[in-house]
Amino acid sequence: MNTEKPVLVAVLTPYLVEYKGDYSREAEQIPNCFTTEKRKVHFDFRWNGYDDKRRDIDVDLADLVIAGCTYKGECEVQCMRGTGLIIARFSKFYGRPSEYTGKMPGESGYSLDMHKSADTVRVLLTDDKILDSLVSRNEIEIINALAKFNKERWEPVIPTHHLTEALKVKK
Repeated sequence: MNTEKPVLVAVLTPYLVEYKGDYSREAEQIPNCFTTEKRKVHFDFRWNGYDDKRRDIDVDLADLVIAGCTYKGECEVQCMRGTGLIIARFSKFYGRPSEYTGKMPGESGYSLDMHKSADTVRVLLTDDKILDSLVSRNEIEIINALAKFNKERWEPVIPTHHLTEALKVKK
C-alpha cells in the first residue's frame, strides 16, 4: 500500500506531453499517473515556449519540473530562479551549453541536466530512492540517489550547481 506523499511532476516540454502530433511515441511512455512500490507519481503537462498550446498548471507545487530548452523555455526557467523548484533540463543540448543562449544548464536555473529521452524520465521517476530524495529536498540524499541511479545509465542525470541554490529555498 502506498502511504508516502505523492510526487507531483510538472512537465514543461512538448516532447513529453500528451499530444497526437510528432511526439506521441515519447508521450506514450509517460502516463499521467502511476504507482511505484512506495508512491503515486502525478504528471501535470504543459507546453513551454508555445503559448497557443499552453494550459495553466501550478508549477510551484511540483516536487520536480521537467523543462525543455527552447529559447522561450529557457527564459521561463530563468524567471523561476529563486522559487526553490528543482528543474531538470530535458534537452538535446545535454552536457553542453544551450545553443540558444550559450549558457550551461545551471546558469539558466536548471538543477539537473538529463538527456532528451522519455525512457530516462520513466526510469528516473520509477526509482523510489530518487523520489524519496526529491521529496526530502535533502541535497546529500539527492546526490547519493542520483549516483546510484547513474551507475546503470549510459547518459547520467547530472546535478548542476543550481541544485544547491534551489534547495536553500524552503518550500
